[in-house]
Amino acid sequence: MERYVKLFDRAGGQFGSAVSWHAYGAVRYRSLLSTDDLVTTLAATKGAGLPIWVTEAGAHVNDTRVPGQTEAEQDAQVRWMTDTGAGLASHDAITRMSHYHMRQEVDTTASSCQPKADFPWDTGLVRACGERRPAWYTWCLAARQGDAACYDDSPGAASWGPYRLDVFWRGNGDDAAIYRRWWDGSTKRPSPWSNVVTLGGATSSSPAVAAPAAKRLEVYVRGIDNAVWHSRYDGAAWAGWSQLGGLTYASPAASARKGTSIVDVFIRGTDNAIHHRYRNGTTWSSGWASIDAPPGGATSAPAAVSNSTGKIDVFVRGADSAIWRRTWTTSWSPWTSVGGAATSAPAVTSRGTDRLDLFVRGTDGQVYRSLNNGGGWSGWVPLGGPTVSAPAAVATSANRIDLWVRGTGNALRHRVWQPSGWSGWSDTWFAGPRP
Repeated sequence: MERYVKLFDRAGGQFGSAVSWHAYGAVRYRSLLSTDDLVTTLAATKGAGLPIWVTEAGAHVNDTRVPGQTEAEQDAQVRWMTDTGAGLASHDAITRMSHYHMRQEVDTTASSCQPKADFPWDTGLVRACGERRPAWYTWCLAARQGDAACYDDSPGAASWGPYRLDVFWRGNGDDAAIYRRWWDGSTKRPSPWSNVVTLGGATSSSPAVAAPAAKRLEVYVRGIDNAVWHSRYDGAAWAGWSQLGGLTYASPAASARKGTSIVDVFIRGTDNAIHHRYRNGTTWSSGWASIDAPPGGATSAPAAVSNSTGKIDVFVRGADSAIWRRTWTTSWSPWTSVGGAATSAPAVTSRGTDRLDLFVRGTDGQVYRSLNNGGGWSGWVPLGGPTVSAPAAVATSANRIDLWVRGTGNALRHRVWQPSGWSGWSDTWFAGPRP
């Protein structure tokens, strides 16, 4: 490398405004030595002092294209690349970095999505059909400076009665459709969980679900145009998807306001403030209105719930990674901190008047819960994991909470709280409530 750079300089080569650096060996061996050598070499040429842009990082394990790297090893390499304290990103001369190989090699001749046959394991951050490898989350957190949108692929859940559960989620990987499964404990069928059905649509984030009345459901998503789209179930059939406007890069939140005919919808705007729109009966408010944000701006999708007549609470992760709350009764309260250290958007549900149960993904990948029974917030209690999404929670009564997360294998995992305590996590889902 030294010989090539010096010969290029002597031949009158032009360096431009930055130097492109392919740091394959540096990443593989997690060493800054080759980058130091590059800086020293450039110092003796017309390229002295130029910023270094890492434009290729992420390739096969070695030049023979023989696989030999686990996903954990890949994640460790990406962690070192993005470490601003001691890794490649800590080097003073490096001012920009991109991951060259984003997706596993795809068989372009196949009729359906699948990896290219006999192709060695590679370091694409995303598998061939769009599923995220562990290193994708590491890269996302570095690129977005810890923003919780990296875990914005959670399920959504709602209940229109004490024996009813409806769960929604986006498909895995490149499958951007919304899927649904429901429980009806009032039936006498031996297995009241339904089969999985699709609502279609196209989103890259989480669905938000509201149940404004018995046999009524509303689903809101961020569309591929970054606007909010929604579909409604009227007790007999689902309506087609229609656009509500707005501009967001995160999932929306929705809640039916108790004792009214209002459904509230919230988004995190491109200004990192929370924006609000509502429907009263069949009439939508004229547009999206900002309700501001916690200090430093919102850093996650919002969550919303109504736990008494005419009242709505909205929660969001702040710039300090804590969860912040704002409440509407007849006007908006100030933003107040609930604390915590979240890496995802919050999820919230209510088991009764003035009761709130709040859930987040913590810094260790576990789900944490804090509750408020009207007298203040409890401490944060771990519920296990790991998870690669924000949680989704719904209370069907004062004595039951159902909780879902997307596990590290992309399966939707289920856990249940009852007065006797919490169940374990299940990939096959527990029975829902019965009379």
